[in-house]
Amino acid sequence: MSDGKVLFRKILTIKSPLPELPRYFGYIHTKADSPDYYSKGILRSGENHCIFHYTLHGRGSCYNEFGRFETKPGQGFLSIIHDPLSGYAYPDDGTEEWEFICFCFDGGNSIALFRELIREYGAIYTVDKNSDVIAELKSVAYSEDSYPQTPFESSRLFYSLYSELVRSAITENKAQAEKGFHPYVRSTQNIVRTEIEQNPSIDQIAMRLGLSREYLSRLFKAETGKMLKDYIREERILRICKLLKRTEMSIKDIGETMSFSSSTNFVRFFHNIMHITPTDFRRHGSMPDFLTLASNSRKNP
Repeated sequence: MSDGKVLFRKILTIKSPLPELPRYFGYIHTKADSPDYYSKGILRSGENHCIFHYTLHGRGSCYNEFGRFETKPGQGFLSIIHDPLSGYAYPDDGTEEWEFICFCFDGGNSIALFRELIREYGAIYTVDKNSDVIAELKSVAYSEDSYPQTPFESSRLFYSLYSELVRSAITENKAQAEKGFHPYVRSTQNIVRTEIEQNPSIDQIAMRLGLSREYLSRLFKAETGKMLKDYIREERILRICKLLKRTEMSIKDIGETMSFSSSTNFVRFFHNIMHITPTDFRRHGSMPDFLTLASNSRKNP
């Protein structure tokens, strides 16, 4: 584990902090160029803050309960530092220096709000490095004034960033919704969504469209940025989650409806992806908002 090359670090002073308010308390500017740089939530259980980790140059990776993602210049990700299912790292296949800044928050409902953002919109957010909110957060950190922030000013900075992230996510989602895909891709999406209970295979879809499996898979990835097999799996999980949350069907009946050969196979499939049993998800799970699905794996801002 390495802290990378820390260029600047500052812990901000809050005048009479109020525990019920979220606060902006730390800023770090770092460079990393080795896979030895990583953060695992499971190793940081004693810490209780969240961060917006923003890439200036190069690229990095992060992961959470929903999958693994890549961050590029102009993008940042949210991370709950002590969450055992989350973390971030210099990419294993990295070839250039990863330069980034971290804005650190704690107190009040900061963690709950960041967690809700992740579940609603995902981990990655595109924000202009010259935006007002990034400029203000940096200026506060680099300010030579020694006076402490008031709790209300510190909280305002948190909500300014929060609002910008929501705006960015909504704009991005709208752009994706308006993007037109190739007719074969739209047909594929329609088949998957309407027939997901039968678990259509790529071979079956390609045959119905009169295409080869290889061509359809390549076209779908080029148009959507997502592997077709991952898209089918995501739609399957989403339908299962809806059945668990919105119906009184038994676990056995849901498994049969979704074309699983046995209840054991159904429970294993669901747990491998959601890291929770169908029964526990029905009781207290949250609907996923997948950007992609990948296995979890792998340090300090």
